[in-house]
Amino acid sequence: MSTIHRYLTREIVAVLVVALLVFIAILLLGNAFKEVLALLVSRQVSIGTVARVLFLQVPWLLSFALPLGFLTSILLVYGRLSADQEVVALRAGGVSLASASWPVVGLAIVCCLISLVINTDLAPSCRIKSKSIAGDLIRSPVDLIVSGRYVRDFPGWTIFIGGKRGETLSDVLLYGYEAETGRLTQRIEAGSGSVAMDQESGALVFNLVDATFFFRGSGTAEGEGEYGVGEWETLKIGRTTQRVPLAKMGERSVVPDLSEMTRSQLRDEWTRVEREGLPVGPVRFHLHRQLASSFACFAFVLVGIPLGIRAHRRETSVGLALALLVAVAYYAFVTLAQSLEVKEAAMPHLLVWAPNFVFAGIGGWLMWRANRGLA
Repeated sequence: MSTIHRYLTREIVAVLVVALLVFIAILLLGNAFKEVLALLVSRQVSIGTVARVLFLQVPWLLSFALPLGFLTSILLVYGRLSADQEVVALRAGGVSLASASWPVVGLAIVCCLISLVINTDLAPSCRIKSKSIAGDLIRSPVDLIVSGRYVRDFPGWTIFIGGKRGETLSDVLLYGYEAETGRLTQRIEAGSGSVAMDQESGALVFNLVDATFFFRGSGTAEGEGEYGVGEWETLKIGRTTQRVPLAKMGERSVVPDLSEMTRSQLRDEWTRVEREGLPVGPVRFHLHRQLASSFACFAFVLVGIPLGIRAHRRETSVGLALALLVAVAYYAFVTLAQSLEVKEAAMPHLLVWAPNFVFAGIGGWLMWRANRGLA
């Protein structure tokens, strides 16, 4: 490795470490700390417990902070090189931008591998453990209805909610089973609705809007399997109410959302969902999301190097602003894909890869122009 390679690598790593500390601190204060602040104020937990919860939140936050910190370090270092005319000096010495930057690209690949381990195993495991330590346990049956995972806490029913705000729900999917055989007999799909607890009857009441009811036809094909779907008849019912009886509320552990499952847990969930005749779209999406988000650093290095050179600025504020703009654009794609996770026809599991290809393509083109001295 030449002097310029060691110099660039040392500068990137130094800025990356500082950027990671800053972004993790910001994310802790803005997101993770609010989950335990109320408990701390009410003296329900000790300072030591809060420290453990926050420490276990770090891997989860690192899955976002690592790509953002790496992008920031690229923009700051290459922006300073450009402002100090060091890029011009490299070209005058016969060193192309591409040949000078290959160790930085290699560092991006290392960051991708680290992100892969964090996203698929470390971050989900630590997040669930932190929620358990914080005492984030179920206190009401309505609290069992959370978005982003299959809820099987009610006898004879499996529930999936695309979104939830208080008692207001969106993208509601209800699946009913025969108590004796566990055979799927009905399903209800609704664009929106609400849920409330009926204390007298001991049931959850779903008030559904824009609902469609699917039920078994009279004929059932042989050999469809215990959880096969068979033939369905459809009834558009618009607004309706569905009551779901409660199981006995005993002591419960924290059940992870699909977004909080490790890769092995998602594979097990896929098998279980297929066996029960449920759509595997949400599980497939989160498997792809874990992989796609792990390659953000590679996309960011391709677009960050030419952007940093074009900025021609030494100021840290400019580099941070550029990093935030690029990150917002990147994660806007991811957010769009996640909003479509229950709509398999939109193929959200493929859409979540789009920002990687878009940014890598744009970055490759900008890198080619910068390498030829056109930027």
